[in-house]
Amino acid sequence: MAQPQIGYLALERGTINCACKGLNLIVMNNPVEMKTFVQKHFKIKHPELRKVYGSEVIDGLKLGGHYLLNEKAYKNFLTECIDNYPQLFPPNRLVVTEPVVNHMFFQVSWDSYKYNTPKELINTTITKLKEIKLNKEQFKDFNDDDQFQLFCDDEGFPNFNNFDEEVDKLFQKYDYVYVTENDCIYGERNAKREELSDRATQAYEIAQETAQK
Repeated sequence: MAQPQIGYLALERGTINCACKGLNLIVMNNPVEMKTFVQKHFKIKHPELRKVYGSEVIDGLKLGGHYLLNEKAYKNFLTECIDNYPQLFPPNRLVVTEPVVNHMFFQVSWDSYKYNTPKELINTTITKLKEIKLNKEQFKDFNDDDQFQLFCDDEGFPNFNNFDEEVDKLFQKYDYVYVTENDCIYGERNAKREELSDRATQAYEIAQETAQK
Protein backbone atom coordinates (compact mmCIF):
# COMPACT_ATOMS: atom_id res chain seq x y z
CA MET A 1 0.00 0.00 0.00
CA ALA A 2 1.39 3.40 -1.02
CA GLN A 3 2.29 5.86 1.73
CA PRO A 4 -0.05 8.85 2.05
CA GLN A 5 1.56 12.04 0.81
CA ILE A 6 1.13 15.17 2.92
CA GLY A 7 2.70 17.77 0.62
CA TYR A 8 5.84 18.98 -1.13
CA LEU A 9 9.18 20.52 -0.24
CA ALA A 10 11.22 22.64 -2.65
CA LEU A 11 14.95 22.73 -3.28
CA GLU A 12 17.26 24.33 -5.80
CA ARG A 13 17.73 21.89 -8.65
CA GLY A 14 21.04 20.05 -8.43
CA THR A 15 21.64 21.07 -4.80
CA ILE A 16 20.45 20.15 -1.33
CA ASN A 17 19.40 23.74 -0.57
CA CYS A 18 15.77 23.56 0.57
CA ALA A 19 13.27 26.34 1.12
CA CYS A 20 13.37 27.01 4.86
CA LYS A 21 12.53 29.81 7.22
CA GLY A 22 15.23 29.69 9.84
CA LEU A 23 15.47 26.04 10.90
CA ASN A 24 11.96 25.23 9.65
CA LEU A 25 11.53 23.22 6.46
CA ILE A 26 8.53 24.52 4.51
CA VAL A 27 5.94 21.99 3.28
CA MET A 28 2.89 22.93 1.23
CA ASN A 29 0.21 20.67 -0.21
CA ASN A 30 -0.26 22.44 -3.57
CA PRO A 31 2.71 22.02 -5.98
CA VAL A 32 1.82 25.03 -8.13
CA GLU A 33 1.46 27.28 -5.11
CA MET A 34 4.68 25.90 -3.62
CA LYS A 35 6.68 26.55 -6.79
CA THR A 36 5.40 30.12 -7.11
CA PHE A 37 5.99 30.74 -3.40
CA VAL A 38 9.66 29.73 -3.40
CA GLN A 39 10.50 31.37 -6.73
CA LYS A 40 9.15 34.70 -5.53
CA HIS A 41 10.15 34.76 -1.90
CA PHE A 42 13.16 32.44 -1.58
CA LYS A 43 14.78 33.39 -4.88
CA ILE A 44 15.08 29.75 -5.94
CA LYS A 45 15.27 30.14 -9.71
CA HIS A 46 14.94 26.48 -10.65
CA PRO A 47 12.90 24.79 -7.91
CA GLU A 48 12.62 21.04 -7.82
CA LEU A 49 9.64 19.75 -5.86
CA ARG A 50 9.79 16.52 -3.92
CA LYS A 51 6.92 14.66 -2.33
CA VAL A 52 6.82 14.59 1.45
CA TYR A 53 5.28 11.69 3.36
CA GLY A 54 4.09 11.65 6.95
CA SER A 55 6.57 8.95 7.92
CA GLU A 56 9.44 11.17 6.73
CA VAL A 57 8.23 14.08 8.84
CA ILE A 58 7.88 11.81 11.88
CA ASP A 59 11.43 10.53 11.42
CA GLY A 60 12.67 14.09 11.06
CA LEU A 61 10.81 15.24 14.17
CA LYS A 62 12.33 12.42 16.23
CA LEU A 63 15.77 13.70 15.19
CA GLY A 64 14.93 17.24 16.31
CA GLY A 65 13.73 18.63 13.00
CA HIS A 66 11.34 21.56 12.61
CA TYR A 67 8.70 22.11 9.94
CA LEU A 68 6.33 24.78 8.70
CA LEU A 69 3.22 23.11 7.26
CA ASN A 70 0.41 24.99 5.61
CA GLU A 71 -3.08 24.16 6.85
CA LYS A 72 -3.90 21.41 4.36
CA ALA A 73 -0.48 19.74 4.71
CA TYR A 74 -0.84 19.95 8.50
CA LYS A 75 -4.24 18.24 8.48
CA ASN A 76 -2.86 15.60 6.11
CA PHE A 77 -0.07 15.03 8.60
CA LEU A 78 -2.46 14.63 11.54
CA THR A 79 -4.49 12.10 9.57
CA GLU A 80 -1.31 10.16 8.79
CA CYS A 81 -0.34 10.15 12.49
CA ILE A 82 -3.71 8.91 13.66
CA ASP A 83 -4.20 6.27 10.98
CA ASN A 84 -0.71 4.80 10.86
CA TYR A 85 1.17 5.89 14.00
CA PRO A 86 -1.35 5.63 16.88
CA GLN A 87 1.48 5.42 19.40
CA LEU A 88 2.62 8.90 18.43
CA PHE A 89 0.95 12.25 18.84
CA PRO A 90 0.98 15.51 16.90
CA PRO A 91 3.44 18.13 18.03
CA ASN A 92 3.14 19.35 21.57
CA ARG A 93 4.42 22.75 20.46
CA LEU A 94 2.22 24.32 17.78
CA VAL A 95 2.84 27.91 16.79
CA VAL A 96 1.02 29.68 14.00
CA THR A 97 3.30 32.02 12.10
CA GLU A 98 2.75 34.48 9.27
CA PRO A 99 5.57 34.45 6.72
CA VAL A 100 6.26 37.34 4.37
CA VAL A 101 3.47 36.58 1.93
CA ASN A 102 0.67 36.31 4.49
CA HIS A 103 0.48 32.52 4.24
CA MET A 104 -0.51 30.83 7.48
CA PHE A 105 1.64 27.95 8.65
CA PHE A 106 1.81 25.59 11.60
CA GLN A 107 5.29 25.36 13.07
CA VAL A 108 5.75 21.73 14.06
CA SER A 109 8.31 20.16 16.40
CA TRP A 110 8.32 17.44 19.04
CA ASP A 111 9.81 17.57 22.49
CA SER A 112 8.28 14.18 23.21
CA TYR A 113 6.18 11.72 21.27
CA LYS A 114 4.86 9.31 23.93
CA TYR A 115 1.24 10.41 23.70
CA ASN A 116 -1.88 9.64 21.72
CA THR A 117 -3.80 11.98 19.46
CA PRO A 118 -7.51 12.67 19.80
CA LYS A 119 -9.21 12.69 16.43
CA GLU A 120 -10.71 16.09 17.23
CA LEU A 121 -7.33 17.68 16.51
CA ILE A 122 -7.88 17.08 12.81
CA ASN A 123 -10.45 19.86 12.97
CA THR A 124 -8.05 22.27 14.64
CA THR A 125 -8.76 25.81 13.50
CA ILE A 126 -6.04 28.34 12.87
CA THR A 127 -5.82 30.97 15.59
CA LYS A 128 -3.67 34.03 15.22
CA LEU A 129 -0.92 34.87 17.64
CA LYS A 130 -1.47 37.70 20.06
CA GLU A 131 -0.19 40.93 18.57
CA ILE A 132 0.24 44.62 19.29
CA LYS A 133 -0.57 47.36 16.78
CA LEU A 134 1.73 50.40 16.69
CA ASN A 135 1.23 53.75 14.97
CA LYS A 136 4.13 55.93 13.83
CA GLU A 137 4.75 57.68 17.14
CA GLN A 138 4.50 54.44 19.10
CA PHE A 139 6.86 52.76 16.65
CA LYS A 140 9.48 55.49 17.17
CA ASP A 141 9.41 54.78 20.89
CA PHE A 142 9.35 51.00 20.36
CA ASN A 143 12.29 50.98 17.93
CA ASP A 144 14.21 53.77 19.66
CA ASP A 145 17.41 54.52 17.74
CA ASP A 146 16.68 51.42 15.63
CA GLN A 147 17.33 49.00 18.49
CA PHE A 148 15.77 46.20 16.42
CA GLN A 149 18.05 46.93 13.44
CA LEU A 150 15.23 47.32 10.95
CA PHE A 151 17.16 50.00 9.07
CA CYS A 152 20.51 48.20 8.99
CA ASP A 153 22.33 46.47 6.18
CA ASP A 154 22.82 42.70 5.91
CA GLU A 155 25.84 42.89 8.21
CA GLY A 156 23.87 44.64 10.93
CA PHE A 157 25.43 48.08 10.47
CA PRO A 158 23.28 51.24 10.41
CA ASN A 159 22.16 52.06 6.89
CA PHE A 160 20.65 55.49 7.49
CA ASN A 161 21.57 59.05 8.44
CA ASN A 162 18.38 60.16 10.19
CA PHE A 163 16.22 57.78 12.20
CA ASP A 164 13.07 59.91 11.99
CA GLU A 165 13.36 60.09 8.20
CA GLU A 166 13.57 56.30 8.00
CA VAL A 167 10.47 56.00 10.15
CA ASP A 168 8.66 58.45 7.86
CA LYS A 169 9.63 56.34 4.84
CA LEU A 170 8.43 53.19 6.58
CA PHE A 171 5.04 54.71 7.34
CA GLN A 172 4.67 55.95 3.79
CA LYS A 173 4.75 52.28 2.88
CA TYR A 174 2.69 50.89 5.78
CA ASP A 175 -0.27 52.14 7.80
CA TYR A 176 0.75 50.32 10.97
CA VAL A 177 3.42 48.05 12.39
CA TYR A 178 2.41 44.87 14.23
CA VAL A 179 4.49 42.94 16.75
CA THR A 180 3.44 39.34 17.45
CA GLU A 181 3.98 37.34 20.62
CA ASN A 182 6.66 35.23 18.92
CA ASP A 183 8.72 38.43 18.45
CA CYS A 184 8.10 38.96 14.75
CA ILE A 185 7.56 42.46 13.33
CA TYR A 186 5.30 43.20 10.33
CA GLY A 187 4.30 46.23 8.33
CA GLU A 188 0.68 46.30 7.18
CA ARG A 189 -1.28 48.20 4.55
CA ASN A 190 -4.74 47.33 3.25
CA ALA A 191 -4.81 44.14 5.35
CA LYS A 192 -1.64 42.83 3.65
CA ARG A 193 1.50 42.26 5.67
CA GLU A 194 5.21 42.09 5.01
CA GLU A 195 7.67 40.71 7.51
CA LEU A 196 10.22 43.23 8.76
CA SER A 197 11.95 40.93 11.25
CA ASP A 198 11.52 37.34 12.42
CA ARG A 199 14.11 37.46 15.21
CA ALA A 200 13.46 40.63 17.23
CA THR A 201 14.38 39.57 20.77
CA GLN A 202 11.91 40.81 23.42
CA ALA A 203 10.02 42.78 20.77
CA TYR A 204 6.58 41.78 22.05
CA GLU A 205 7.44 42.66 25.64
CA ILE A 206 8.76 46.07 24.62
CA ALA A 207 5.74 46.67 22.35
CA GLN A 208 3.45 45.94 25.31
CA GLU A 209 5.26 48.54 27.39
CA THR A 210 5.05 51.04 24.54
CA ALA A 211 1.33 50.49 23.97
CA GLN A 212 0.58 50.98 27.68
CA LYS A 213 2.18 54.44 27.86
